[in-house]
Amino acid sequence: MNLAKESLPRKIMSPVWFLVVVGVIYFIYSLGFMTGFYDYFYAGTNETYTFYKELQVVNHFIFSTSLVIIVTTGFCLLTGIDHKSRNWLWIGALSAVAIYLITRVVTLIQTMPYFTDWHKTLDIGTLDTRQDPTVMLQLTYIIPAVAVVLIAVIAWNNFRKPAKEEAIV
Repeated sequence: MNLAKESLPRKIMSPVWFLVVVGVIYFIYSLGFMTGFYDYFYAGTNETYTFYKELQVVNHFIFSTSLVIIVTTGFCLLTGIDHKSRNWLWIGALSAVAIYLITRVVTLIQTMPYFTDWHKTLDIGTLDTRQDPTVMLQLTYIIPAVAVVLIAVIAWNNFRKPAKEEAIV
């Protein structure tokens, strides 16, 4: 018996479960993303209120991205990534989601410096700023970048599987 062929499904399942964890972390992160900015809405000035409302768009953007990651991993687990033969549907689906996530990460990388710079110019006056909310702004593109790497690992491991053997007639 060839141990490498038997352990291949296990090599694929580990990154899938890591992707599940990353998807759940990003989902929870997207739910708590605006927490550090609530005072900007409730007790801030018109400028901080505008900043808060603009950040809601980013929050929706990362929330929908987290849902795509979760749906993708659910698809991966439900369709049986651990089968021993190569699955072109899988490779196609993962490639499409990887391209989607790459465009999301690029968009966030281009957008977040704008919000970070805007945050630095805000007059936050008496608002409670125990934590630096710019850290939350930076995490918006780091987490999906990790997801892209995991999808690449999953796709590569799936591509390395042997093609389905045809029945000999």
